[in-house]
Amino acid sequence: VALIERGTILFEEKVNRVADAGAVAAIIFNNGAGIFRGVFENQSRIPAVSISREDGLAIRDLLGLDDVSATVTVETKVLDSQNVVAEKPGTTGNGDVVVLGGHYDTVEDVPGANDNGSGSATVVTVARAIADESYPFDIRFVLFGSEELGLRGSIAHLRSLTSEKQEDISLSLHCETAEIMAAYTKLVQNENTLEGLHAYSASRPPHSEGLAIFIAAYLANETNLPNVNLLHLSSKKAVDAALQMQQVFPHINFRREVTIGHLMLDVDAATGNLAKVNPPIRPREDVEYLWESLLANNIDWVVSDHACCKHEDKVDVENPGDIWLAKSGFGGTEYLMSALVSEGSKRGLSFNKMAELTSYNPARRYGLHSKGDIETGLDADLVLVDPNETWTIKSSESESGQGYTPFEGTELRARVTTTFLRGNRIFDDHQVLGEPTGKYLKRPY
Repeated sequence: VALIERGTILFEEKVNRVADAGAVAAIIFNNGAGIFRGVFENQSRIPAVSISREDGLAIRDLLGLDDVSATVTVETKVLDSQNVVAEKPGTTGNGDVVVLGGHYDTVEDVPGANDNGSGSATVVTVARAIADESYPFDIRFVLFGSEELGLRGSIAHLRSLTSEKQEDISLSLHCETAEIMAAYTKLVQNENTLEGLHAYSASRPPHSEGLAIFIAAYLANETNLPNVNLLHLSSKKAVDAALQMQQVFPHINFRREVTIGHLMLDVDAATGNLAKVNPPIRPREDVEYLWESLLANNIDWVVSDHACCKHEDKVDVENPGDIWLAKSGFGGTEYLMSALVSEGSKRGLSFNKMAELTSYNPARRYGLHSKGDIETGLDADLVLVDPNETWTIKSSESESGQGYTPFEGTELRARVTTTFLRGNRIFDDHQVLGEPTGKYLKRPY
């Protein structure tokens, strides 16, 4: 009989290991105070029982004696998970199940532990948010301890999907390294020789992006993650790192993204702190390399990374010139197409390629199969662009409530004139038409 102290290995693996070593039963005692219960995903090969730490230590002490005998009676049952706190039936009844779970208990004196009830709160919040939605699969809401069944149901669901549906699932990553940013921010602030966007770019250096990409790629390989999106790459080092990792791990389907902000702005932007964003706006040589990568088909899509706040919240009221007090992020959706067509046309980017970068590629990657192309049966989402209209961006003419734009004063040589959503004209002649008719796009899995 194997006596095992509770640790970080799953209960099922613990028991299987000692069974492989010849044990006929397993006793697992707690590594902390109190009683605990564990769950196996599959029927165990040998009987297993959990006991308190006190009893476990007492048994361990007895092992030092010459002759020890004990009788252990174990009743084996196959139980439904007692961690399921609620269920939401699906519309098809085909047996597919998605598990949404969070950690319920608390762990004292564990650095970095987040077992403060936030897991339970998240599960409840999600349940409330989707209460009125319909899904083709059952949903089970689960609260679990560190070694219990927990989110294994999500893994089983993923494995049950067809290969086509699995391609719709990908992991999107913001690529910066916290330790490097913390260290370099202190260096830049202490040296105090740089200001504004120059200082902010130096405080979050390009190799912070590169290292994050290396780490992400290695972990994706370790966990057999097939699809990874490397978001808002801002520098030569970031793009080069992403391309290097594609060569090292050719079996991983990497996608690389840049934003219109990083393509149009550099650290000398006249709008200064209003262009603060993460990753930072970079020097001109990085901007030019992003364009070169775009033209070389090394970038998969271009986005706005729209994340705006009002002008009074963007910069500090008393110290508007202090880059460290300014907030990160800005809106850019309304200038995405106009800016890409304007600048891309000058650099030799074709209209078809622009449509691919802004519509087709991201729609296919994220499983939005009704979007991204002009084809019978798809949503008629269309944008008409005048490639010859010269105009200057002014925040005063914007529909946004942001009250500013980092693109202020930029002259463009192309402009969106008309927008159709599912065949309905919703924007024309610089005016938004009608009431909002947007719909929530459910994932296809």
